[in-house]
Amino acid sequence: MRTRHTGTLFLLALAVQIGLKLWLVHHHEVVACDYPFDDPWYVVASTNWYWWGSYAEGAFIRSPAYPLWIALSRSAGLPLRLSTEFLFLAAAGAFILSLVRAGLPRTAATVVFGLIVFHPFSVYVNDAVMSESLYAPILLASIAGMIVLLTQRANRRVAVWTGLALGVLWHTRQETPLIVFQVGLFAVVAAWVGAGEGKTAREIARGVGVMVLIVSTVGAGVSLAVRTMNYASFGAFADRQGEMPGFLAAQGALLRITPEQRMRWVGVPRESLQRAYAVSPTLRLLQPYFDGPEGRMWEASSPQTVAQAHEIAGRFGWPLRAAILWAGYGNSAADTEAFCHRIAEEIDAACTTGQLRCTHARLGSLVLVRSGLSQAPFSFESVASLLFWRATAVPPRCPATFIRPPIVDVFDFAANRRTALVTAVLHIAGWAVDFVDPVQTISFQDAEGRVIAFTDRLRARPDLDAAFRARLAPQSGPLLAAFDLRISFPRDQVAGGALMFALRSGKTVEVPYDQLRSVALKHPSSVGDDRSLEYAIEYRHVQGGSGLEDRALSALLRWYGNGVVALSVAGLASLLILLPARMRGASARRLYGVVVLLLGLTVSRVTLLALFDASVWPGDDPRYLYPVAYLYPCAVLVLLWCAGRGVMAGISQKLRKP
Repeated sequence: MRTRHTGTLFLLALAVQIGLKLWLVHHHEVVACDYPFDDPWYVVASTNWYWWGSYAEGAFIRSPAYPLWIALSRSAGLPLRLSTEFLFLAAAGAFILSLVRAGLPRTAATVVFGLIVFHPFSVYVNDAVMSESLYAPILLASIAGMIVLLTQRANRRVAVWTGLALGVLWHTRQETPLIVFQVGLFAVVAAWVGAGEGKTAREIARGVGVMVLIVSTVGAGVSLAVRTMNYASFGAFADRQGEMPGFLAAQGALLRITPEQRMRWVGVPRESLQRAYAVSPTLRLLQPYFDGPEGRMWEASSPQTVAQAHEIAGRFGWPLRAAILWAGYGNSAADTEAFCHRIAEEIDAACTTGQLRCTHARLGSLVLVRSGLSQAPFSFESVASLLFWRATAVPPRCPATFIRPPIVDVFDFAANRRTALVTAVLHIAGWAVDFVDPVQTISFQDAEGRVIAFTDRLRARPDLDAAFRARLAPQSGPLLAAFDLRISFPRDQVAGGALMFALRSGKTVEVPYDQLRSVALKHPSSVGDDRSLEYAIEYRHVQGGSGLEDRALSALLRWYGNGVVALSVAGLASLLILLPARMRGASARRLYGVVVLLLGLTVSRVTLLALFDASVWPGDDPRYLYPVAYLYPCAVLVLLWCAGRGVMAGISQKLRKP
């Protein structure tokens, strides 16, 4: 009976936390961003169910898992923001149930569940259309499967589901080495747990080997199926365009060229490009692209230090793909492959004959990593500090600009965005007066010049008449015009555009939004060539502001990182208890194995991001760490529980002694 009540309370505690998390984010919706190869690409690819898109229009530039998830969510009639949150909560539930199966008590598992579902990164990432919002719950589900396999290594059904999860991960993001590491780490932990259960080496090898074989075979089967579909649709047996052999060869050849001086985050500097143009007639066809306005666009999107040097940062595959398409050689996979192979052959030949100073061909893709090793320790510290992230608000995903209306429309359709949550209302009220040329109408135009609010109902106000009595003259028409405008715009954009005053003469006075100020009546602003128009903004407010849930979320953002710091200090102290102690019992071994698995996955991702940050692109964006950010506090909490249990067992043993 007691066990039944404990189970009921456990489920009730989980339900309360789920309800609280849904309440915290119930008014959130995915934002629309206009990054060409990121957010808009995902939603457009989802409308084509990925494989029905056009290669020439970029349907193959990323992996298919996340666009397919968006399409499934839309087909189910769910807003993407809600379906992503439900998936995350379900994966967190599966994870803590696996911990309970491994021996963690329900009370501790309840706290672990809270550490996962209330992690601040889950709000930041799930509010955007980013592949990490799918990667994180699928990774959590795969870890849950591995934990179950630590207790039931003969459970082939769980092994199959774990393999499927890893197959989805493989085609969600490009951190495939981490997936291989995860399987290898699981095999080591499973063997260690098996040894603690008294099994022979042969039994361990057989049990662990069968599970690893099933997981790997199913994951490879998923990859084979995806590549087969890609070949049928796009003519390339690869996960995505960036993995096509010719594309990799061209990038590797460009990376081989040794510049006089390397710059952080710049893989192929313009110096290398200029030298490559001289030996590669094929690459020279792309020179107008890189030297023209398109190349300057890539410079502008680079980090500031790189942009100031007029270089292009990041993985060079993105601008290379765009340049090939611009030149007319990217209409099919075969055209792209042939074009890229010619670039690689010409540069490799120049390297062989000594026309270019190059590294070894097989080291070309490792040049950036090698050049960033000196910076890696500092990058590791920067990335690892995100585990203790503290903020007062969720950082914006997009720049504060208006987004092209077609992009907003496709986001609304593909993500089933809820209208009430993606439209904000800017309320502006005030007055305007022109004693020479009276104001007739007042409107508001967006950044593209479209009128999105208009009024010709200008009211008289006694207080204004009294204030300007000495300057009033008997004239016809409205002079002291009070106005009230309500402007609807997408909630995920900062209001822009301008307030427009149309005068009787036909003249229009424009006041940019960012210059509107709420000023007192005795300090009116003057604008216009003749400085005769005076106005004051007495009220400016974006409706639908913060409520109780926003204040609660703000508190969570501020204090979660402090809680992780406290857990870390306590975890270090617990090692003083655990290190001298013997690991007794299969249950203890399993939980220690879980800690090793979680910490290993966290450290591996932080290390990869540190290398990325030191060489390729800034890696301190929380979204990159999100898939493992909550694994660290969970691992520390399990470690603390093991230490507490060890202390209580020691005290109990001493009390039993005569």
